Amino acid sequence: MTQLARPSRRWFYSGLSWLGLAAAVLGFSSTARAVIVYGSQGNNYATGPNYTSVPDGVGSYEGVFGAALGTPIAPRFFVTAYHVDEGGPGSTGFFTYANNTANSTVYDVQCVNEIGNTDLAVWEIQPSDADSFTYYAPLEQSAPALNSPLVVIGRGTARGSAVTGGWAWGSDTGSVSWGTNTVNSIKTFAGPPAGLGGNFIYYTFNATGGSNSNEAILSGGDSGGAIFIQNTVTEAWELAGINSEVDDVSLTSGGSAANYALYDARGYYNGATLISGSNAVPEGSYDAAIYSNYTAIMQAVPEPASGLLLLVSLFPLAAARGWRRSPR
Repeated sequence: MTQLARPSRRWFYSGLSWLGLAAAVLGFSSTARAVIVYGSQGNNYATGPNYTSVPDGVGSYEGVFGAALGTPIAPRFFVTAYHVDEGGPGSTGFFTYANNTANSTVYDVQCVNEIGNTDLAVWEIQPSDADSFTYYAPLEQSAPALNSPLVVIGRGTARGSAVTGGWAWGSDTGSVSWGTNTVNSIKTFAGPPAGLGGNFIYYTFNATGGSNSNEAILSGGDSGGAIFIQNTVTEAWELAGINSEVDDVSLTSGGSAANYALYDARGYYNGATLISGSNAVPEGSYDAAIYSNYTAIMQAVPEPASGLLLLVSLFPLAAARGWRRSPR
């Protein structure tokens, strides 16, 4: 089955309180690849079939799924964003993964299930294929603490030309890259008909660290990639979320999405509202949370996976807000 190169979904700001640091427009190279980072991106390419250049070894958990990414979570199962292939259970495709080695294997895979109304989908190696994954990620089972450091991996656009407060999205490169950030909050959305539901780990593009910063924001094409957060007890880096959405603005009142990565959105529009204020207003990224969907994921994975089942409390924040899907 041909996989479609779909960008991350995009959200428009809607009446939230925003805090940030003042920042100037910096003209970095337009050839760097997503995920888009604030500083120079020359060291943010993920190299080799097992992506060992990603910090803390978490790149070795990522595989290529069509034009997107996926993360193995058990010997025959991986998780990705549902919206990168909305065919539902029984859809088929190919997944390329190195199992933390120097050689990639191509697996015939099929969709098992969408996880509720979230943007998570579990896929499995087809029953006719005897292969299995020998290396897979442990799952986060409790809500991450605010300000927890994270590593994010994606396959999105290049960083384009400088614009006021950030950069335009550039060309689709298909390259795998990484960045870092910290958890800003957990956003909870009600689900249909307004959009996807459930908990999303939210992290903002705060323009900290200057030219040495790996601080990241998602862009088109990063959907299906992952964020990893270190467990403070076991010190293991766990799969915490799947790249799903990103804030966006318009250039005019009620206009179309700008496709910008902004550390300061002042002067742009959220729908019909001009974004303003005395402090910088950063855009942010949304990852469908693993911890609050852990039980449902395990029900779709009828085999041992990393970790033991643990029931957790949800951490709801923020009211639902309208979303708009990016074009393919």
